[in-house]
Amino acid sequence: MQKFFRCLLVALLSAITLYAADIKSIGVPYIQNFSKSTYASGNQNWSISKDKNGVMYFGNTEGLLTYDGKYWEQYKMPNGQIVRSVAADDNGRIYTGCFGDFGFWSYKKNKLIYTSLTHLVPKAEKLSDEIWKIHIFGKKVVFQSFKAIYSFENGKISILKNTGNFLFSYKIGERFFVEDKGLYELKGGKLEFIPRSDIICKTGVLSILPYKGNSLLVGTGKNGLFIYDGKSFSPFNTPANSFLSAFQLNNGVKILGKYYAYGTILNGIIIIDENGNIIQRINKSSGLQNNTVLSL
Repeated sequence: MQKFFRCLLVALLSAITLYAADIKSIGVPYIQNFSKSTYASGNQNWSISKDKNGVMYFGNTEGLLTYDGKYWEQYKMPNGQIVRSVAADDNGRIYTGCFGDFGFWSYKKNKLIYTSLTHLVPKAEKLSDEIWKIHIFGKKVVFQSFKAIYSFENGKISILKNTGNFLFSYKIGERFFVEDKGLYELKGGKLEFIPRSDIICKTGVLSILPYKGNSLLVGTGKNGLFIYDGKSFSPFNTPANSFLSAFQLNNGVKILGKYYAYGTILNGIIIIDENGNIIQRINKSSGLQNNTVLSL
């Protein structure tokens, strides 16, 4: 799904968000980097999640990584696959996805044990690609590959396909969106096309976040940010838009309820306010190991 992977970035925004009600525009936040030699695993981390106890989970080239603030542990997939996606629920399960497999990890005697769910997929629908995203909706867990959406609920798997391939997927509250040459929203078990969304999807939609009212802030790979008000898309014409277009937006997250952090391919992270003003720039020159941000 992502094509720009060269090195590892693990330290992300915690120093900014834990103790501040407002993010300062002056100075550089404390950044703690973790080198490959520290966590003793692969140099690429594809996804990040945190459980209710604060334990961090990373989808890594070598498997699933865990970090409790003091110790790192690595867990291999049964067939040694790369873990592309990870999501922790509130009941002690850590869901992961990789090539040809998805399932969950649970603790037994302080160690994680893996349970695959792919035996629930009908043989005619054999999983033969990567699981790139995992979204948790209460008791339902959604796994997204290029070819299909797999929903796990009440011990069963249901499958949803479209005419093309699903490039990305996003959970905003209880709403679910996917990209397939345009944006679709899942309503009543069916995908509904969002009119004119194909125009903004030409360089890929890489972030969808809640904005003012019921609107959405949509981030594209090379054309910056757009506001979707439920009817149309309008460019978010701010200095942040120029920055994100030039340095290739790659992912985003809303923090402290009023700021937006965006990772880029070429120039680290920027943090903006709701009006698009750039509050912080954090890149290699200010402490990151690399300017390519794979996950926030």
